[in-house]
Amino acid sequence: MYCDISCEPHGWQPQSQYELVEAYWRRLTGAKITEHRRDGLRLRRMAATILENASYPWDDEQLEKAGIDDEAAIRMARAGWLRIDVDGRYEVPHERLLHFAIAKHFAVRHRNRTIDDAELAELFAAMLIGSKQFSGLSLGYVPMDWFFLRTCDEGGATLAVFRGVRDRLDHDMREALHRDLLPTLGAAALPLLWDSLVAIGGAGNRWELAPILDGIAKQPVDAVRPLAVR
Repeated sequence: MYCDISCEPHGWQPQSQYELVEAYWRRLTGAKITEHRRDGLRLRRMAATILENASYPWDDEQLEKAGIDDEAAIRMARAGWLRIDVDGRYEVPHERLLHFAIAKHFAVRHRNRTIDDAELAELFAAMLIGSKQFSGLSLGYVPMDWFFLRTCDEGGATLAVFRGVRDRLDHDMREALHRDLLPTLGAAALPLLWDSLVAIGGAGNRWELAPILDGIAKQPVDAVRPLAVR
């Protein structure tokens, strides 16, 4: 995937795993590959069936129900988003891509207000903890992909969901979230980390501040400075 994207014209190179997967998504939806821009919608809907514990990999009937005909399936395969397994069923070539497609589904639903903050927070916390599987799969990357998509799209919209997720995690998982997971978002994570710093510090739980400060320290100084002088 990295070779395919980084070797494209204009010399663009992704700065994070999220930018890499998003650029790969544009292979599916961008005019460079196809004029069938609704292929992204079709794949989002197909990926969302995982949340209903649908059979996966998918069969022909499932694809047809989602509006993916033979031509669409071929386009998705050429873009690197679909393949046929040894049993003749269809799957996304890598779980990392499947997680991103599901996060896309949630981003659209949240933007259109067809899912509320509390429901998302409950789902995302379960995904991060690993306490719930969908179609036999763990979907641990989905919450972070969603935070990437929504902080880039509408940063303030993520805070309520983030707080809901944070409050549903135990101490060890909160520590991992602040120290290891959020920093992978880059500077986009700073409003979330800062919110935790204020909330947890204000609550007197100073023993929880270290992982938050570690997460902030991983970001560029120029990005941290505007927050620090507040």
